[in-house]
Amino acid sequence: MKNILVCLNNFDVGGVTAVVSSIYKRIDKNNFKMDFIAMKKNSSEFETEILNNGDKIYYISDCGLKHIPFFNYYTNFSILYLKIA
Repeated sequence: MKNILVCLNNFDVGGVTAVVSSIYKRIDKNNFKMDFIAMKKNSSEFETEILNNGDKIYYISDCGLKHIPFFNYYTNFSILYLKIA
């Protein structure tokens, strides 16, 4: 199984989040696992779907970077980085 870490600013509807949501819904969950880092919570339908599937969301605004296991992700995840311009 490949693990993917997706970095987003937030889970607002539209833009990059819409593309990531589309990929997330179509990805083969037997071969890929997606976790997320976001700057803030939105309590969106997409966030609920992620959590209901057992995937994780780390909110930087809640815990700061020091509580996110980056070294674990670095060694165990293929990183998908989406930069919002």
